[in-house]
Amino acid sequence: MNILENNDTVKQQYATAAKLENRISLHEKYSTNKFGWFNWLYSNYDIKPGDRILELGCGNGKLWAEHYSDLPEHVSLILSDFSESMIKTAKELIGNESISYQTIDVQDIPYPDGCFDIVIANMMLYHVPDIEKGLLEIKRVLKCGGKFYAATLGENGIAGFIRKALGLPKTDGMKFTLQNGTECLKPHFSRIEIKLYEDSLAVTDTNDLISYIRTLMWTDELQKIPDSVIFSMLEEHKKDGVITIPKEYGTFIAYNE
Repeated sequence: MNILENNDTVKQQYATAAKLENRISLHEKYSTNKFGWFNWLYSNYDIKPGDRILELGCGNGKLWAEHYSDLPEHVSLILSDFSESMIKTAKELIGNESISYQTIDVQDIPYPDGCFDIVIANMMLYHVPDIEKGLLEIKRVLKCGGKFYAATLGENGIAGFIRKALGLPKTDGMKFTLQNGTECLKPHFSRIEIKLYEDSLAVTDTNDLISYIRTLMWTDELQKIPDSVIFSMLEEHKKDGVITIPKEYGTFIAYNE
């Protein structure tokens, strides 16, 4: 099993919001696309007045902290996560009594068939041990005509750059990426679109990148390597004071027609 698909590893990784917030911070500080990832995600959502929305894996809730006020009238929003700590953090960040919060495992969604107009699962399906079971559950709770939004990353982005820069072998492929996500979704949804977010990182402070690296799930491989050595290896990729790192992000829109 890939480390990203191990429930114990995921629980440990998201026991607090600190690591996630560190990763978000690097993107906010060094992303070259200034429109912003959360702004872009929200701009792709087709939300109508009265829609009922379930987000799975809401993380710290930053998307809705920025965009809840933009929702149409009478929308019902349920934010859920596998981690109770993330739910607590989202509540604290958003502070809106109109939102419902719940701890949910995507493999066992505690709602009846066909009760949501929209289901959202951003940057989380590659963590799910049984993705087929998760997708069956998502389809089950979607109404006919409902939409499933699933943002994810590609196989040629930040992690690949970092591993190559540090001389680490390429990892096993993840089960839900921009490259293979369509094949995962095809058995469950009648129509699938993919939209790509053009972006990169332009990192000027190598120590910020090291802090980011230390939060990643696979960095147990680097535990015995001091920061000073990692710093030197990364500095070799700096040109004119900048380490340019490709990002490969996007979202799938799957229609339950």
